[in-house]
Amino acid sequence: MGKGALHVTLTATRDCNSCGKTTGFPLTFRVLQVSDGSALTGMTLTQLWDKEDKLLGPALLDRKEAFIDPGRVQVLPIARKPGATAVIVVGNFCRSHGTCWYFVQPLAKGGTVRLLAGPDCLSVAK
Repeated sequence: MGKGALHVTLTATRDCNSCGKTTGFPLTFRVLQVSDGSALTGMTLTQLWDKEDKLLGPALLDRKEAFIDPGRVQVLPIARKPGATAVIVVGNFCRSHGTCWYFVQPLAKGGTVRLLAGPDCLSVAK
């Protein structure tokens, strides 16, 4: 990847996307590049998933989808889109908690995002 590349690293815990069970399940997630980082404010996962184009409109510049198995690490290098001001990672959890089903990183803070996918939430990886 050249200059302006984005790197999203997602590490899944063994109980990632556990749906209230004792074991984890694969998690589908999307990386959105947007021109407005506040675009998801007030939305639920159900409202957004598969409706990104309609709900985000011209603020949505790019969408990449991937999945991760529990206990694994997924690294996605992504070409930065012109006009992108933020990257949003959305986890399609079977049971989400509050608003932590998504994570927004303004690109002014850099193009590297490192997250941990747990039972029902995304969090910043240490």
